[in-house]
Amino acid sequence: MIMHSLAKKIVTNEAMQPIAVQIDYADWLEIEPLLNQYPLMNQVTTFKHDASVWQHQWCELAQQIDKAWISEKSAVELLGEMRR
Repeated sequence: MIMHSLAKKIVTNEAMQPIAVQIDYADWLEIEPLLNQYPLMNQVTTFKHDASVWQHQWCELAQQIDKAWISEKSAVELLGEMRR
């Protein structure tokens, strides 16, 4: 476990807003195993998988709707008219 304070550098963008933190590689080697002990990392992976499945299901649904669509106008054209 890390018992000393981390030497860190704040990385900023052109507007001088902080966008990242840089630490020494030796400190990272100590931190990484600790992070892997927490279930949050697994939750992020699960979320990415779920999002991928969700997106695939929506694409399949869109294809089914497209095949079943019976109109001279596309759905986009009809929605555009409804917004007016």
